[in-house]
Amino acid sequence: MEAAFKAIIPLVMVVAVLGMAFAMWSETLMMNVTVNTGEVKVKFSGWGCSDTGPDPQAEGFSNSENKDVATCSVDVELYDDANPIKLHVVLNNTYPGYSADITVIIDNIGTIPVKLLDHEISGVDTTALSVSLTTPEDTQIEPGGNSTYILHIEVLQDAEENTSYPFDVSLTFAQWNEV
Repeated sequence: MEAAFKAIIPLVMVVAVLGMAFAMWSETLMMNVTVNTGEVKVKFSGWGCSDTGPDPQAEGFSNSENKDVATCSVDVELYDDANPIKLHVVLNNTYPGYSADITVIIDNIGTIPVKLLDHEISGVDTTALSVSLTTPEDTQIEPGGNSTYILHIEVLQDAEENTSYPFDVSLTFAQWNEV
């Protein structure tokens, strides 16, 4: 029996050593992680047309009589969650040489910085109107911030009499590191 104990002791020692080695190699660490993503969300917060009195004129034209016959209106065309995201512009009773600037303010109501990715001016009669967008030098808008854009419109010589000229304006923004 004594011989049996002497044979078992080394076996018990080997099992104990292997058990300790196995325990060291099987340690488990756990970590709980929560990731919250940001949101890209912008809106038009203000807009207006420069024609608030005598008709503004394009370069080379004059309104020295201070006539006020044309109108320029800007209204919301489309909302997203009660936020204006598309504007509708209508020019009425205009004539060649009439020019107006529409100033729009864009608010970043999301949680991450955004930059202008693209813009669309749809429905413009390009034979009658020249429409261009002037953007800030840096189009990045921080969360809670805003930026001003100017849409310049000129009525061309081929504009027709007794015609209204409507068109829509959309600006597309993306997260700052995609642009």
